[in-house]
Amino acid sequence: MPGPGTHYQVLGIPETARPEQIKLAYRRAAKTAHPDAGGSPAAMERVNEAYRVLSDPSLRRAYDRSLNAPAPHPEPPVANPAHPQPGRPAPAQPQAHQDYAYHHRLRLAQARSWSWRWLKNSLGLALMLGIIVRFFAAQTADPVTKLLLNLSGFIPVYGAMLGVIFLINPEIRLTLHDLPHQRGRRLKRDLILVAGLAGASIPLAILWLVFFRI
Repeated sequence: MPGPGTHYQVLGIPETARPEQIKLAYRRAAKTAHPDAGGSPAAMERVNEAYRVLSDPSLRRAYDRSLNAPAPHPEPPVANPAHPQPGRPAPAQPQAHQDYAYHHRLRLAQARSWSWRWLKNSLGLALMLGIIVRFFAAQTADPVTKLLLNLSGFIPVYGAMLGVIFLINPEIRLTLHDLPHQRGRRLKRDLILVAGLAGASIPLAILWLVFFRI
């Protein structure tokens, strides 16, 4: 059974809890851990981290392996553990930390690669549409058609701007990369971020149209 302080203990559920039980336990724990309900930011962070790991099947499997791993054999004490002797291997980290660290590095690498592809494709599309849009916009006198043409040229430009933001801010790109796998309250929070990024395009689109005098 998990010991005190494990993610299961934080949410107050057994190791055999089903996904719906994890979700209900998270909501229950969040009501008491939230700072507005008398909790603390540290307590809420533990609850969020427990739900993030246990609600993700791959992270949960890695975490469960760490809980059920046999305890390492005790080693004789050394004079100064902070400075290991030359030739003596450093103590191995628990399997859970290794699995979790590997999974986290994998997510970061995938999110960074996804951001680069997004930026590259947006720049290519912006260049291609920029030439086509300006050509056809110069050939038409209809203001509505010209407006739609220039708006279609703005979309990939804004996409390229988002690509730069994703590369600069690792938290945003990781959030969007994990969006298809989120659920519950975390999904709602991430969707608010997506809505904010989409809403920011409105004033920028207006400035774009003003710049081209449409």
